[in-house]
Amino acid sequence: MNTRNILIFNFSAGLILLFTATVELLSTKVDLLALPVDPLFQISLPNLILGAAVVQLIAAILCLVRTASVSTTIFVLWLSWVAVSYRIALAFKGIKSIDSYFTTISNFLWISTGTASLVCAALFGYLLIGGVVVITLQRRSVASADKATQQVTTPVAH
Repeated sequence: MNTRNILIFNFSAGLILLFTATVELLSTKVDLLALPVDPLFQISLPNLILGAAVVQLIAAILCLVRTASVSTTIFVLWLSWVAVSYRIALAFKGIKSIDSYFTTISNFLWISTGTASLVCAALFGYLLIGGVVVITLQRRSVASADKATQQVTTPVAH
């Protein structure tokens, strides 16, 4: 596999993360939070959103600067896994809908909280599944290249 798949995925991930980080950073300026404290970490929701936005911004910069890097893809994969795990943890905590978490973002973008939640889930789903696929293809490519190299360099016994 050439680095084209990694390059395309990392670039698209960088654009997605840049968008989500920007929206989160700008939405923390809106004082319309439905949940003042996060139930998992017990910190203020604006601070949690701000922290997530900073991490996403760092990941976006890495994706856009180091587009053909496998380590950047692994970082995006980790970040998306954290986001998905957070949603799962909220479900185990008994929070059925996290739409209220998206009040500030939905008010900022003028969309419903359900739509904001669905878009966020879809974007992080893309990052998670895309990261797994790209890393798997890269590992297969490296393994087949190593196997081909071993076949070429192994002397044939007569």
